[in-house]
Amino acid sequence: MGRLALQRFTGFYRLLSILSLDVVAGVAACSALVSRLCGVSMGPWFYLVLALSVWVVYTADHLLDAWRLGRRAHTQRHRFHHRHFSTLVFLILTLALADIALVVTYLHPRILLGGLALLGVTLVYFSALGRLRARRSLLLQKELMVAGVYAAGVWVGPAALRGRPLSLEEWLLLMMLWMLVYAVVLIFSVIERDEDHADGHPSLATRLGPVACRRLIHLLLVLIAAQGLYLILHGTPGLARQCALLFIGMGGFILLMERCSGWFGVNYRYRYAGEWVFWSPLLLLL
Repeated sequence: MGRLALQRFTGFYRLLSILSLDVVAGVAACSALVSRLCGVSMGPWFYLVLALSVWVVYTADHLLDAWRLGRRAHTQRHRFHHRHFSTLVFLILTLALADIALVVTYLHPRILLGGLALLGVTLVYFSALGRLRARRSLLLQKELMVAGVYAAGVWVGPAALRGRPLSLEEWLLLMMLWMLVYAVVLIFSVIERDEDHADGHPSLATRLGPVACRRLIHLLLVLIAAQGLYLILHGTPGLARQCALLFIGMGGFILLMERCSGWFGVNYRYRYAGEWVFWSPLLLLL
């Protein structure tokens, strides 16, 4: 009975992960921490809008890939989105309209302007990715932008509502979060290199190879540790130092994922662990 219950739970959680709901939870947790760091209260409507926005964007991206690949998709996520294409398209259109209505009705104008600015930059970047697919530079990579949009999306609401520029400490924490996300995305890219190559899906791992990606991951983790130590030694006592310590710990776990990628590569463990690590900001909110 215990084994059956575990299998059912594992299957249920795998579905949540395929639908990117674990990503939504991680973004919400990080945003809640940033809100406390900025000294603002975002309210429940903001988190509902954030959750809907993240889910719609991630699902739309997966649907585009599933539409392009069709039955040739090699990843579990893309096969699922291909099988349920019509249902998911209907869902994202419905929820996108609901999201827009909530944004206009409940969000502060400063948050709305910040979100529109981020959306504009994102659209321009991904448009460039599509137009220059065959000859893009190393800086024009999807992994780089995914990490940037994730980190900026977490910060833009609280920072816009507060209405004043980020401090040096906050900029460093923003950069640390961006590098944490980038490192995890690169681990995904390394582990999924063969599948991406078979699907014709360009990634940094398919372009540069896993060795170069692992070196970049190590560099990112060293920079995270250096910035975190600087904030711990010279930053303002309180939540900023606690965030720096937490981010160093998250970096340590990501290093474990990279060094043990063979174990994490079994049964999509790397996907689950890579999203769980961004739930850890809840530890500072308890």
